[in-house]
Amino acid sequence: MAEITNEFMYETLKSIQAQVAIVREDVDSMKTRLTAQDSRLSQMLGAIAGVYGDLAEVSGRICGDVRARIVELVELMSATRFPDTKDARGRFCPAISARGREHRRVRWRKGGSGPLSAAAP
Repeated sequence: MAEITNEFMYETLKSIQAQVAIVREDVDSMKTRLTAQDSRLSQMLGAIAGVYGDLAEVSGRICGDVRARIVELVELMSATRFPDTKDARGRFCPAISARGREHRRVRWRKGGSGPLSAAAP
């Protein structure tokens, strides 16, 4: 069996020390790169959050405009089709009629281009 001397142990420890130094440099490099990636990721997440905020704002504006336009069109249609069925605030109310009868039911053409016939209740 080979005899283990102090010189042999010293040489082995020197080679291990060199290998550990290389591994330590690699770990330091990996830490630096990981920190840079974390920074980039947080910037990207911030940018995505900004995009979502802008999208929500635009969506809110569009939905608000669409709702307002729908209400406007409904009021216009009700004023045109049922001019005598407004309540005290001027809103469409089919249960109220100046003539004391229910509102008329109108059948519309396919595609909504105009009435086919108007039937009295």
